[in-house]
Amino acid sequence: MPLFELLLDKGIYLSPNAYEVGFASLAHNDEVIKDLEERLWK
Repeated sequence: MPLFELLLDKGIYLSPNAYEVGFASLAHNDEVIKDLEERLWK
């Protein structure tokens, strides 16, 4: 299963296109990052 599909199943959207990039921003506080970590390791 491609990484895009695996993450999408966990509720994380990562662009499937190599030309679109995901960026972190100031809106991604510690709470959001912790939620991401928990979803990644489920």
